[in-house]
Amino acid sequence: RPAAPADTPALVATCFAAGVFPPEAGPTLTKLFDDYHARDHAAGHRALVYEEAGKPIGVVYLTPKEVSDRTWELLMM
Repeated sequence: RPAAPADTPALVATCFAAGVFPPEAGPTLTKLFDDYHARDHAAGHRALVYEEAGKPIGVVYLTPKEVSDRTWELLMM
């Protein structure tokens, strides 16, 4: 499902738990999701959430590849 603003703390925690991002990346990840909700989704970015028992446990973040048609860059999985 698409990410909602209320998901941000759980998504940032998921990124840490996966070991992909260090704890000091917290403000950067929070800004990424805040920017997504504020404007980047309108530019075609996609943040999709995987849930279990109603809790976000995974996220995929995609951006449209410039100068292409229906091509995406996977930034986070």
